[in-house]
Amino acid sequence: SAKNAFKFVRTQFPGVEIVVGGSLAETRAQIVQKLRGKLGLRRAQEVANSFTDMDRGQAVFVGNKPVAIVINDAMAQSNTVAHETWELILNEAFKNDPKRLKELQQAVDKQLRDSGFGLLANKLKAFADQYDGDLRYSEYLAEFGATLIDGGFNPNALSQKQKGLMTQIKKIINGFSRVL
Repeated sequence: SAKNAFKFVRTQFPGVEIVVGGSLAETRAQIVQKLRGKLGLRRAQEVANSFTDMDRGQAVFVGNKPVAIVINDAMAQSNTVAHETWELILNEAFKNDPKRLKELQQAVDKQLRDSGFGLLANKLKAFADQYDGDLRYSEYLAEFGATLIDGGFNPNALSQKQKGLMTQIKKIINGFSRVL
């Protein structure tokens, strides 16, 4: 749930602001209000203006440092908060190393397909393909993480097929964490 994701963010990323607005105008106003002390008024306004009516949420970074998760409640879907939280986790783990993110994304995509989750892999790829360049890899993985949380992968009631997939994904992630 969004409440649990926000609690996680507050615990694991204590300096990260959580910005929620009920409309585009309100979201932009909240961005400026909450971030001007950290970023300065001009930079906070730039961040606010970059948030569009097409955006459901956004993880905001300055350099590699996360500063905010922004949610437009009017546009948000049930997995938006989880998706943006995964953006923070991926940034922390990979420090914007697109080569490693690409390798992980490709390994996860292959495992999804090999485990009979080709439709999910196709959905994630279509989502990620909306983005340019290296951003696609983190977007794919963040959407995958959000799907695990919001998309029927209940850890207490996994099907055999889901258990098999999760075991293989765990092996992939453990392999990557040894290298990082």
